[in-house]
Amino acid sequence: MGSAPSLPAWEIRNLAHTTGFTSEQIEILHRRFLHLTDGKATMSKDCFDNIPDLESNPIKSRIVNAFFDQRNLGLQSYGTVDEITFENFLTTLSFFQHMDENHTKEDLEYYKTEKLQFLFRMYDTNGDGKITLEELREEPDQQYDGITFNDFLQIPKQSAPKCRKAWTIFRLARISDKLYLCHTSARQW
Repeated sequence: MGSAPSLPAWEIRNLAHTTGFTSEQIEILHRRFLHLTDGKATMSKDCFDNIPDLESNPIKSRIVNAFFDQRNLGLQSYGTVDEITFENFLTTLSFFQHMDENHTKEDLEYYKTEKLQFLFRMYDTNGDGKITLEELREEPDQQYDGITFNDFLQIPKQSAPKCRKAWTIFRLARISDKLYLCHTSARQW
């Protein structure tokens, strides 16, 4: 099997500038993108089925849909696209990236606002600028029965070692067909 085609240096520099990823991270993510797409220049939603860490994520459909939401791709209009390019993939992935303290206070505030808007759009599924109770409840690939207070109190004892790195500091983890709210350590975040 041959090696994946690499990106030109000028494109890596541009992507690093617009996304905040390092050149090395971009090259790794590009190889991963090509692996997920079987070497194609664009990615469809079904390519995300090949990502094991997303398999049991209770908000998998929201995460996947975020990559195809035109608002997250800088198109400023509500709707979705059928396929995304590597640049689109990186742009959306950059919302999940941790921002280090080497930025100015203004930049950090800007990135914080951008991330909050991104998260808001994940739940504002109809694009009306409001998150309704129905939008919060809709999750087509998951059914939640909830957990009792006693189950909640048992989380630190039973599930802490089973909680893996998550998209957020708190996440839901499925353990023995129950959902638990888990806290990830600062090192994982």
